[in-house]
Amino acid sequence: MNRGFDRSDRLRVFAVALLFGVAIFLLLAISGLAWSSRSKLDESQAEAIRLRELDRSMASLWGLILVGETNQRGFLLTGNEAYLESYRDAFLEKGALMESVGRQLVEYPDIADFVKALGENIALRDAELDRAASLRKKVGVDKVIASLDSEGDTFVSVSYFIKS
Repeated sequence: MNRGFDRSDRLRVFAVALLFGVAIFLLLAISGLAWSSRSKLDESQAEAIRLRELDRSMASLWGLILVGETNQRGFLLTGNEAYLESYRDAFLEKGALMESVGRQLVEYPDIADFVKALGENIALRDAELDRAASLRKKVGVDKVIASLDSEGDTFVSVSYFIKS
């Protein structure tokens, strides 16, 4: 017997279609949330990569500061020009690295201010070290130390500035 579609059959078809529509809506909503989460993950990963590169640059800068200061002190103590040459090489590398760090920090103005202050501190320190090396060549180590003490200059390490 063929009854055709009666009211209860139409209601069942409508219910199935409604449930199917709700399921599709939920699937689309979940897909949208997943896509949004994936986009945020990609942004976070890119940020982590940029910060890791910045960290590497800062570690390289720290190393150059130590190498430069060590070689400059070696020159002050011994008068050996090889130390002074290594110091000047590190000085040049520091300048290029500071520029690179500055470019990396465009998106981080609060850190950029810190690095700018660090750069100014390094420049003052380098000027002091250059002056000491120049004096060492002219008058010897004892007069360099006496000159620094009398002028109130101290060999304050840049490491203190970086760690504070």
